[in-house]
Amino acid sequence: MAVATRSVIINVTPEEFYSVVADFESYPEFCHDVDAIEVVSRDGDSARVLFTIKVVKSIQYTLDLVGKPNTELKWTLHSSKWFKHNNGGWDIKDLGDGRIEATYGVDVGLGVFVPRAITKRIVELTFPAMLNQFKKRAEQLFPK
Repeated sequence: MAVATRSVIINVTPEEFYSVVADFESYPEFCHDVDAIEVVSRDGDSARVLFTIKVVKSIQYTLDLVGKPNTELKWTLHSSKWFKHNNGGWDIKDLGDGRIEATYGVDVGLGVFVPRAITKRIVELTFPAMLNQFKKRAEQLFPK
């Protein structure tokens, strides 16, 4: 099992940040490890999304994502040959002054055949870096 949780203050409103995290198709533009995104289905604030990421090698997985606009976006694993489970999400706390506290958390169980180098990279590098990539993207799109 691999668990990571990180928080950061971002100089955007909850609405602005939620628009970034819910724009799955744009992830490859600013998330360095995301090679491709395919939105398989979307119904309101719910979506099924196929991710192709590069962590030592290219891997694919599909998540079911459910959002509560401007407050959270949660996901659960739909399918993957790499993950036993992958649950997590974003919590968006309005600080009331044009800033938010964004918390990114993930609980991942990897298959027994996943090399240790991939496990280490996912937990120690990929997930924490992703938080900073979302911060940078949101502040670039919505400068104050």
